[in-house]
Amino acid sequence: PELAREMGESTGRAALAALAGASKVSRVLRVVQQAVDLPLGVLPDTAALEGIRRDHLARAEAQEALGTPAGNINQRIHLVYAGWAGKALQHGLAGLSPGTVAAEVQALRLGESILVGLPGEPFAEFGLQLQQEWGSQVIPLGYTNVNVGYVPWPDAYAEGGYEVNDAYRYYDYPAAVAPVSAGRILAAARRAIAEVLG
Repeated sequence: PELAREMGESTGRAALAALAGASKVSRVLRVVQQAVDLPLGVLPDTAALEGIRRDHLARAEAQEALGTPAGNINQRIHLVYAGWAGKALQHGLAGLSPGTVAAEVQALRLGESILVGLPGEPFAEFGLQLQQEWGSQVIPLGYTNVNVGYVPWPDAYAEGGYEVNDAYRYYDYPAAVAPVSAGRILAAARRAIAEVLG
């Protein structure tokens, strides 16, 4: 995180230096940051976690027995799942929501354009919603600030899939961000946009 912050600050300083020397620069340059806590979802109960751990350890052993490169990749996938379940059990998180992930939303106004930095990999609906509310001058950007993994739109939780059910394990989070996270991100983005326009 510290290296990422240093790189971001260095890039920001270089961009501001470039803007200072430009001949045509809008007089409007504003930046607003909004902190947002993203709640994590509830983990399975103890029996389910133990079953997941057992099942994936057995699958990893079966893949190891194959001895092929594809088997090795699949083995690593199963070890990630088993490790995730083991950590959740070790930390007593079965059936609980393990807290929140601190994130940040930013709005940067350059003339009439507004860049909106969203944490992680937000679903496309975030950008569509912000542009519907604020117009095409809003340019949503994912992968900014902290990488919390996928940030699904609330409707996606019922559909499931990799982004909702699996990906967070590869980011070493105990659970996916909860469905209410989308609303928190949008609220922070709206406040930031309103402030840079004000």
